[in-house]
Amino acid sequence: MKASKIKITFMILFLIGIGVVWISLRPVQIIAIHHNGAYTDIVVKHFPLTEKQKITWWKKNGQSIEKKYGFPTDEIDGYSSISIWNIGDGYKEKGKYDRKCFNDMKNKENCIEKDRLLIIENYKNGKVNFTDKNRYTQLPNGKIVEEK
Repeated sequence: MKASKIKITFMILFLIGIGVVWISLRPVQIIAIHHNGAYTDIVVKHFPLTEKQKITWWKKNGQSIEKKYGFPTDEIDGYSSISIWNIGDGYKEKGKYDRKCFNDMKNKENCIEKDRLLIIENYKNGKVNFTDKNRYTQLPNGKIVEEK
């Protein structure tokens, strides 16, 4: 009896481990990019789960994404902001409660549930902030530290 409980526990942990690995290895899919001056919204599917993975993903892919999609198009005194949003169940009509809507889309289904995954703020002095649940600053030497 005890051996079978150990086997079942091991099997459950093994399956959970496989699931976590599978989720973390899925490529991020960019669904859409919306511009509004110094502000850019990126709508994605399969974004990394942890703050560290999110920031690492942006550092690895951010420049190529900015170049490919041509943003930021405008800066406010050297400032620009990028918000990354989860697509969730897709675009929906505005509805009766608070959703993130994109005015550059002409159809009625131009809103998503407000599930922001990461904010990247760029300043003219070279400072970069990353905000998820916590706020991080990239120092001039490239090191990223959590703000207290």
